[in-house]
Amino acid sequence: MKERNTWQKKLILEELENDYTHPTIAEFYEKLKKKNSKIGKATVYRNINKLVEEGKVLKISLGKDEEHYDGHTHNHYHLYCKCCKKIYDIEDINERKFKERLEKENNIQIDSTKIVFDGICKNCLEGKEVK
Repeated sequence: MKERNTWQKKLILEELENDYTHPTIAEFYEKLKKKNSKIGKATVYRNINKLVEEGKVLKISLGKDEEHYDGHTHNHYHLYCKCCKKIYDIEDINERKFKERLEKENNIQIDSTKIVFDGICKNCLEGKEVK
């Protein structure tokens, strides 16, 4: 059975692609509901899970609480700030070299990376974070 691309699914993907906060599903639903009150909670949950299965959305698991979601699926890392509790993208131009080195040194094949660093973001280090 072929999966339909509904207006809700398209809206969800577009909104996640424009959201750099790495929200939980609950946070994302609240944001989306403010923009489009016609979309239901179950629809959002179901479609985000479908988008993850299709590889169009990344699921970020911190092992601490709910999963977070990222509409940017290119290879990149994340930083979880222990102070402000936000997740930030970390772009690394050497990601490919890092992956190749690990593959060669360990005689393995890596298909994708999902690395989350725990630390303190730039704003918190500089005392600029407003909570």
